Amino acid sequence: MIYRPFGNTGLSISQLGMGCMRLPVIGGDQANIDKPQATEMFDYAIDHGVNYFDTAYFYHKGFSEVFVGEYFAQKKNRKDIILTTKLPPALAQSDGAQNVLDGQMKKLQTDYLDFYIFHQINAKTWPIIKELDLLSFMEEQKKKGVIRNIGFSFHDTTELLQEVLDAYDWDMCQIQYNFMDVNYQAGTAGLEYAGKKGVPVFIMEPMKGGSLTNVPRAEMDAIFAECGMEEVGLPDVALRFIYDRPEVTCVLSGMSNLQQLKENVATASDAQVGAFTPQQRQLVEKLNAFYKARIKADCTACQYCVKECPLELDIPGVFNYYNRGSIYGMWSDVGPKYIRKYEADGSKYNEKCLDCGACEAICPQQIEIRRIFQEGCEALRSRR
Repeated sequence: MIYRPFGNTGLSISQLGMGCMRLPVIGGDQANIDKPQATEMFDYAIDHGVNYFDTAYFYHKGFSEVFVGEYFAQKKNRKDIILTTKLPPALAQSDGAQNVLDGQMKKLQTDYLDFYIFHQINAKTWPIIKELDLLSFMEEQKKKGVIRNIGFSFHDTTELLQEVLDAYDWDMCQIQYNFMDVNYQAGTAGLEYAGKKGVPVFIMEPMKGGSLTNVPRAEMDAIFAECGMEEVGLPDVALRFIYDRPEVTCVLSGMSNLQQLKENVATASDAQVGAFTPQQRQLVEKLNAFYKARIKADCTACQYCVKECPLELDIPGVFNYYNRGSIYGMWSDVGPKYIRKYEADGSKYNEKCLDCGACEAICPQQIEIRRIFQEGCEALRSRR
């Protein structure tokens, strides 16, 4: 395992972190973690040098923290690892930050947290953090020794990330980043901004929540062959793309079985900054083009169409689901989400469209909105 320094603290962190959001479960029930399998994975991770474990209040419907706590209490090796969990701002608002933290410490069976970070900072949660002065709460806990480092995970625009980074002297930040998201959410610009400010960056969704591996490999074999990399797995390339970045301290992977863990540990055992080869870069470029060719609506979610629509239909939301289904083959995931969000009452969302064309007249991308909106709704409804 290769380790990377955590700022100037002297702490070394394994460049592969164990994400505890997608642990193996029984019968598809996210609250029912398969403890023997998860235990085997934790054992393997620790035996092979992984020392960073990341969980959160809501993971596995609250039972991720429970399992993590039970595991380290039983193994009596809590002090050998670096443990992170997260404070959901909305929950702090409703239940009180101290009550939330106390409950998490109890579930995790620990008297300190190496990292306690705000969960999912975005345009909705950042104002809550400021309004409740939750940073002061965090600082108070840090002075008491209850938490050792303060940070945040982030899901929003580069501009908001820069605002958040400028607002406080953070110990770390956690952003979504992969070879498909270089211009999405924080993106490369956000990654580099954090790096310039000296804030250690932890990466989540290196495989875009598994989406990058959801497309059958057979459909991409020609691309790998063209680049002379037939024997290489996509996760290996995706991780090496991120490990190449000097701003990155640790890459969190939500592994669901032992084989995934073994493969990712193998990659993390020799991947280095600056070692991404021209051949690998060519492969990533071709994979990018492959995925982008499957885009149904090249929408930037600027919301102009929604503001112009007489009924304010959520066109970008539908396009987002449609694109995810088409690009990554995630129909069984996005189809039910579409139904729950737009057609829970049994209506057909696309039939609400007045076909007035106001959306197309304002669209900066000149998208054929009416046609794609109809196609998208039908596809999401029928392919779930």
